[in-house]
Amino acid sequence: MFRRYWQPALLSEELPERDGAPVRVRLLSEDLIASATRVGALAWSMPIARIGGRRCSMAANEDCGLRCVYHGWKFDVDGSCADLPTEPANAGMKANTKIKAYPTVERGGIVWAYLGRRR
Repeated sequence: MFRRYWQPALLSEELPERDGAPVRVRLLSEDLIASATRVGALAWSMPIARIGGRRCSMAANEDCGLRCVYHGWKFDVDGSCADLPTEPANAGMKANTKIKAYPTVERGGIVWAYLGRRR
């Protein structure tokens, strides 16, 4: 039921600086990473890590996105893949690779996240 409502995720002042260390947030039993350039909440695990049954939870804010420091894959705050340096450009994998991302807004000094279903 709580997923149907906007949840306070963190204070605006807790957001990282541009290209600074990302902030980890646990919200409704989900591990998220807060991005600062455009406010966003992304899942900790990267798609390549899930293939092997492991989670990659090391990420860095980089130029309006979140990059996995282990695999090099970069995602924007909407969860779309922005860069796949380990794959050939013509492979088409970039268009089909996404991570879970939730809508967020910043109001009244608080970052709010909506973890419910999108209509």
